[in-house]
Amino acid sequence: MDLPPLPHTLRFEATEDVETVTALLTSSGVGDGLPVVPPTPVRVESMLGAWDPDEPLGTLAPLRRAVTVADVAVCAVLAGCRPSALPVLVAAVRAVQAERFNLLGLTTTTGSAAIGVVLHPGAASLSGAHAGANYLGPGAGSNGPIGRALAMVVRVVGAAVPGAIDVAIAGQPAKYGLCFASMAGSPGWPDLGTERGGDLTVLGVSGTVEVVDAVSQSPEDLLDTLAAALLLPVAAGPDGRTLGSGEPVVVLPPEWVERLRSAGWDKAAARARLWERARVPVARLAPGIAGRAVVDELPAALSPADIVLLVAGGPGTKATLLPTWSSSRTVTVPLG
Repeated sequence: MDLPPLPHTLRFEATEDVETVTALLTSSGVGDGLPVVPPTPVRVESMLGAWDPDEPLGTLAPLRRAVTVADVAVCAVLAGCRPSALPVLVAAVRAVQAERFNLLGLTTTTGSAAIGVVLHPGAASLSGAHAGANYLGPGAGSNGPIGRALAMVVRVVGAAVPGAIDVAIAGQPAKYGLCFASMAGSPGWPDLGTERGGDLTVLGVSGTVEVVDAVSQSPEDLLDTLAAALLLPVAAGPDGRTLGSGEPVVVLPPEWVERLRSAGWDKAAARARLWERARVPVARLAPGIAGRAVVDELPAALSPADIVLLVAGGPGTKATLLPTWSSSRTVTVPLG
């Protein structure tokens, strides 16, 4: 397999059209099938601003190729980002290299794992990302371009060429890019960035699941509905002690959080309830899956703290479960 060219080595004239640049990426095996913005010198320089284009940012799996700020800037232009997205993307590129994130596994698995990034309030404000209605869908904010740019950096620089090195059986829409903002915290419900001391979190996402409960009246019943959804990864994790990754990510709508807060439930209490209720006896699993377990009962997480709770969305009572890939853990980093 011929390696795709590193983004910073690509040279485009000011007159280059969308079709030509898109066709080049497609022929290299790293296009995503969507039109791109030609990264002309003016556009790339505008994206870079005062950044040193040659600043090294480490190496990206699966092929451990070196990545620079210039590579990120070119991919940001290609994906349609504004210059305010570059600090976020640079931090995200550093974050995905953490050992616990397991970028090599994420980019080479036959599963449907995709890379997602959650921007906490400060980073969201800087980059223009939104946490309101349709936060995982189309909108006027920068969610889509930032998610696409990060996916493009990993695919192009890391050479995670679909069908060659990225051998996902089915894939999922999030492989085009996944980015959203989380809402600011409220009394008793600090946002994840505040809890961990960072500005953004990267996660390996296996998919999305809508969790609906429009009828429960008590906080306990509402949380028990969510706990039942956390059992969805019906396979023992790599350590045989939890379901799936052992670190489920849940995005609660503001209405749910307000109902819980009004009834006296803070974030720690909600996590504790979920941890207590989200577990399944190994005897209920298929024999082959049960054979991987080293305990008699598999919880969704080893501790309440391992259940990641975020807040985002518009009006309504639907939460979103983001099952995380079994061999990846979330990583939270600052922008600086």
